[in-house]
Amino acid sequence: MKSVIAGIAGLAVISATGGAIAGPTLEKIKSRGELRCGVGDPTPGWHSLDAKNRWVGFGVDYCRAIATAVLGDPEKVVISPVGWPRAYEALRSNEVDVVTTSHTLRVERDAALGVNFPAPYMYSGITAMVRKEAGVNGLADLAGATVCTNNGSSEEGLVADWFKVNGLEYNALSFDGLTATSEAYAAGRCDAFATESGQLTAFRKGYGNPDEHEILPELFALDAMGPMVVEGDEQWNNIVRAVVFATIAADQFSINTNTVDKVLDTSTHGEVMRLLGKEGEHGRSLELSPTWSYTVLKKIGSYSEIYDRNLGAGSPIGIEPGRNVIVSKGGLLHSPYF
Repeated sequence: MKSVIAGIAGLAVISATGGAIAGPTLEKIKSRGELRCGVGDPTPGWHSLDAKNRWVGFGVDYCRAIATAVLGDPEKVVISPVGWPRAYEALRSNEVDVVTTSHTLRVERDAALGVNFPAPYMYSGITAMVRKEAGVNGLADLAGATVCTNNGSSEEGLVADWFKVNGLEYNALSFDGLTATSEAYAAGRCDAFATESGQLTAFRKGYGNPDEHEILPELFALDAMGPMVVEGDEQWNNIVRAVVFATIAADQFSINTNTVDKVLDTSTHGEVMRLLGKEGEHGRSLELSPTWSYTVLKKIGSYSEIYDRNLGAGSPIGIEPGRNVIVSKGGLLHSPYF
């Protein structure tokens, strides 16, 4: 009986203090005063250098959002282009704190590679880009063709599975990194370039003759991607997940950088007040500022703002968000309650 009472008392203490014990990753970031964020190969819209040699893109904005949540400043981040193949080791060796490359969420990776996927923030599909002159109308027309993919990537296996299931033969050719794969396709080494459709759109726009290429509407598979953190630090996993959910929740309540101040001052909606840190304990539970999510939305923006300026209507790429809108608008994005 004593042990039970002691256990209940212990839970009461945890509840009263918010249940937070600072994890090693958060402590290191706060001590050094900067977040170390790994990104992939330069990919338009995702992570690339602009004319001022500054990293920009969808994945980079999430690096800055996490830095804002933890340190209050989106500029307190060091972007490391670790590339796709090295991302896992970069996390496990503590070279970086989080990775925002376009890695697909897979149970095998989550279970066996020493990393966690806190939350998906991009839904897309694996398809192929081909030359219009080839007269390819669908994936089945790629039978016997040479298809280029990123070596070791999810799409490499998904493409192989699709051809096997459909009883078709093809020639697989893989390269280390999407940039190298795109260059090989552009140089005529393959008949098709297979990867996530949004990335194909971005690479196509960078070709000297984009109108000579088309992206097939048919999919090899549906894909979900998200940031990665090292396994074993549950608090850090929770923080990165909360940052992703905060940007999505903002869209659920029509909050953006221009409206967040007014909403904070005038809203009486309990869930909105908890989201913005005016009520509730999630800031203390995460060992962050009570208003960390307000600061993220004020300085970085909602999910739709991040998407639009990097990949959507406000970017040179102009990719329709498709499934990447909140559920109430017919998409797949949803945040749990704060």
